[in-house]
Amino acid sequence: MPNEWKVLTRVIERGSEFEFTDETYEQYITAVSAAYADATASRDGTPTADDEYHSFLVEDVLADGRVLAVLEDVEAPPSKISAINDGTIDLDASVDQWHEIRFTFDELLDLLMLLKLVRDYSELSSSKKIESRFKLQKLVYLVNHNLVNQENYSLANSRFGLLSKTGYRYRYANRESGPYSEDVYEDKNRLFAWELIDEPVVGSDGTGEVAERNHQYAIELSAQGEIMVERFYDQIESTDSFIISAWNQAQTEEIQKVAQMTHSELTEYVNQIDDVRTTTKGGELLIGPENKFQETEIEYLEDLRGEFENARA
Repeated sequence: MPNEWKVLTRVIERGSEFEFTDETYEQYITAVSAAYADATASRDGTPTADDEYHSFLVEDVLADGRVLAVLEDVEAPPSKISAINDGTIDLDASVDQWHEIRFTFDELLDLLMLLKLVRDYSELSSSKKIESRFKLQKLVYLVNHNLVNQENYSLANSRFGLLSKTGYRYRYANRESGPYSEDVYEDKNRLFAWELIDEPVVGSDGTGEVAERNHQYAIELSAQGEIMVERFYDQIESTDSFIISAWNQAQTEEIQKVAQMTHSELTEYVNQIDDVRTTTKGGELLIGPENKFQETEIEYLEDLRGEFENARA
């Protein structure tokens, strides 16, 4: 089954056609979440055939009055609204474009480290999975926050310290739900679309996170994801690269801290961080490094590219 969020967020791109701010884009995601939850509840699930699923997304979700109200508020092009109303909007083209993105080695390492994070957390957690999208967002933020505050390594004229060389590339802003990164959300969706992770519904109450307001979704490795992580796991653990070693160590430390925390405990833990307390809502919290590696630095990166290409096929 396609990932609903990949489809629904790619159909409504933040770009030239839409004047979304962070606030209105979150309103769109909230409206889509509510419409999708209500539609699946009334149908007792989602259609399994691709053509039926396409119609379901257009007729039952995108054409929902709550979704259209948000699009009208941001003055979406009338042609786009009409295409939704008459069922001719092209979902497949949006998804195909999303799949065709070419990844740099730095981006591939982020995806691999996300998979490793899911595995390592699952081994320590009593639930054997990351309990919510909320917790995934906060975990990744905490890894980069850990690296920012490393005292044993720093770069001249860099306020981000070790983060300027390692850690996830993701940009984090402060939302009502706390630290949130659209980049994490996108990469999580890619891993789901490539069937490397699963996202079972584990609760009828949302967490307040974007795309998790009406239901709680856990995150766990699929069988294919387990195989991919296993192939590269020891190479990460025994790496000669200081950059990857520091990143992996920071990730391990944060997983150990929060694996047994409840939702409320994690919320309190994150909210006491100085940057989170003092940054205004919508303000920037962290910017990850854009580039970390040369292609020749990590010997298994070409193999990693091949693995992800196979997963996307």
